[in-house]
Amino acid sequence: MISHYQPTYLEHNIENMYLKNGITEPQHITVERIAAALNIWIYSSAQRSKAYESAAGLRSVLLDNRLPLKEQRIELLHEVGHLLRHAGNQTIMPRAFIELQEADADQFVLYASMPFFMLSRLKLPRLFNDALLYLSNTFEVPIYLARKRLNQIMRRNYEGQIRTSIEQQTNTAKGVMSKEIPQICEPTIYAYYDPSFTYEGPSQLIFHVDEITLSQKREIPIPLDGPFKQIESEDLLQFEGVKILQHDIVYFEPGNIKLMLGRISRRYGTSSKTLLLQMKDLEEVINRGRIY
Repeated sequence: MISHYQPTYLEHNIENMYLKNGITEPQHITVERIAAALNIWIYSSAQRSKAYESAAGLRSVLLDNRLPLKEQRIELLHEVGHLLRHAGNQTIMPRAFIELQEADADQFVLYASMPFFMLSRLKLPRLFNDALLYLSNTFEVPIYLARKRLNQIMRRNYEGQIRTSIEQQTNTAKGVMSKEIPQICEPTIYAYYDPSFTYEGPSQLIFHVDEITLSQKREIPIPLDGPFKQIESEDLLQFEGVKILQHDIVYFEPGNIKLMLGRISRRYGTSSKTLLLQMKDLEEVINRGRIY
């Protein structure tokens, strides 16, 4: 079910952190063990959870004891995400930075509460609802969180299957793209939507850029909301192109994300006019808020 899933850089970091501290099984992911492993002081109070780090490097988390124990553990992981990955005082930050940090901490929770290196050893039921309950019970997480993680895993696993299929077609499908898509001056963007489960956006974007644009334009915007030309799975296998790397994406702020054509043309030349973007790579850049 998940043989084509590729863990992210952040997931590998979490795996290394857990293994280093003997956290190897789902039942080890507790407030006490995580606090001990990361040397974090835990305080319980009837107020909103917060994380602090002193100038001397002392880390502490205030946990909201009004929440159920499962939710307190999720709150701890969220605050740990802030402690390990973020800096600055959110009370004086621009709203866009706050939203970016919160999204990143939420992503950390998904990986830390249900780490892939543990999950990959499990035999998940084939039916979605059965797998959902199994994941929730095994890792003792709320259903809503298990659903989010399972959807993420299924989407990325399916993307991995498609990516493998495209690579297998590389030697036999040369010239198909240029024959089927007209040479145009403005980029044409195709979108592929994963049919295996409900997902709000496309799993892949395919940019077709003519040679003049590649040689003369330095960058083009990535329109997250379209408009896109939708393609079906049987058509996707006919698309031959080069992969867009995370390094090729520049994230300035929400709504201002650009694809650096200059970097792509220097790496592949101007003859590579079909550019393949996995949405998981774009998601990773946005979540990190890293500017390349």
